[in-house]
Amino acid sequence: SLFSYTNDFISDLEKKGIVMPTVIAQALDRLSFSKWNPQEIHEYKSDTIEREKYAIEFASERAEGEQAGIDKKAREVAKELIVEGMTVEKVRKVTKLSLEVVEELEAEVARDS
Repeated sequence: SLFSYTNDFISDLEKKGIVMPTVIAQALDRLSFSKWNPQEIHEYKSDTIEREKYAIEFASERAEGEQAGIDKKAREVAKELIVEGMTVEKVRKVTKLSLEVVEELEAEVARDS
């Protein structure tokens, strides 16, 4: 479970005889927004926003790359099926490619033969 190390939480621990090590108390103190100056808060928020933007952009690019790989493989399979004599309609059904794409691939296969 996650703990929220608020001053009340730490005070409750101390009442139970649990004393936080000095180094931990100092680290928690430094992390307290109330002790930060406006510049530090601004920099933290800017960095956080930039990281979130980067993460979103990275995820988007990764998804696009994965889709491009899936499309490429579907085209390769479609060409193989066309070479084997499968009809355009069956190739579409199997590969989920559009009619236009399958017809383009069929023309490529015909040119390459």
